[in-house]
Amino acid sequence: MTRAVSLGFFKGFKLNSGLSISHLQYADDTIFIGEACVENLWSMKAILRWFELISGLKVNFSKSNIFGVNIHNSFLEGAAYFLHCKVSSLPFTYLGLPVGANPRSESTWKPVLKAIESRLQSWKNKYVSLGGRVVLINSVLESIPIFFLSFLKMPTGVRKAIIRLQRNFLWGTSASGGSKILWVSWGDVCRSKKDGGLGVKDLKLFNLSLLAKWRWRLLTEDKPQWKLVLEAKYGCVGRPSLPIGRISKASFWWRDLVGLGVARGVVGDWFDDIFVHNIGDGGDTNFWLDNWCPVGPLVVAFPRLHRISLQEEAFIKEMGVWASGIWSWHFKWRHPFFVWEEDLYRDFIRLVEAAPISINKPS
Repeated sequence: MTRAVSLGFFKGFKLNSGLSISHLQYADDTIFIGEACVENLWSMKAILRWFELISGLKVNFSKSNIFGVNIHNSFLEGAAYFLHCKVSSLPFTYLGLPVGANPRSESTWKPVLKAIESRLQSWKNKYVSLGGRVVLINSVLESIPIFFLSFLKMPTGVRKAIIRLQRNFLWGTSASGGSKILWVSWGDVCRSKKDGGLGVKDLKLFNLSLLAKWRWRLLTEDKPQWKLVLEAKYGCVGRPSLPIGRISKASFWWRDLVGLGVARGVVGDWFDDIFVHNIGDGGDTNFWLDNWCPVGPLVVAFPRLHRISLQEEAFIKEMGVWASGIWSWHFKWRHPFFVWEEDLYRDFIRLVEAAPISINKPS
């Protein structure tokens, strides 16, 4: 497939001048992604036929599906007839997750709720002790939605529905079949055992922790393909403060990820407070946008200077040079400073030169 793309036989989905996605593979699942054209259909059919001849395996086209985004139905129907597969529509399930679904819709989470309900019905908790129920809730009930929780932000209504199922299973039912009186709030149940609770995981915090892993991976991983896709759409994403981009083009997943550290009624993002960029040689640290100074990102502390800078997207390594073993800053501005900007510039220089910076000196 890579060879077909390099020779121009298959045209993948082009995100920018340097990045094109043609296929995704995991285990025995393969997704072809490309332009809606007859040439791609012929290439895809030829590649799959070569795979059959080389491996001795046979592709089951009757279990395969074709999807289109802003593609006319007549083309999809013709492509399905040519490939002997079925036409389907978004959303669809891939690796257990709904692709193209709205994560904020409760209908997206119905499979999770059904799985939990069916598991509860099979347990019949009247023969399980209170301690056993706590173990089952933590080990099984929260392992069912963990794949969803690690990728999608759970709506409040869904979280309340799962907590209701957990609570009813934990306390059981009365002799008449109704719910028992709940003498302890669910917040107390979710406290750690050393704080007097039962150690049941808080679903909201659990969900935020799993999603925060993506923010961490954006900061620490170099250039995986999924990160390149995000950078092609939203710009630089390898920093604590993430850009939202044009709101009309940002996906629900990206909006939830960007707003992950923003608390309601509180200004700022708590990710900025817990992450500080280690400069190293300065090649991966954005001078204006990353949190490497004691005052935080310089774009926030000096927005006016950022607007008149000719190095708005520059990294620290590009903001100066080594001269006689001494690092010297070389700033470039759109125009000479006005009188009222000179005091601002002096504060800026004083802060930058006093910052604990240790750019690796070239050997």
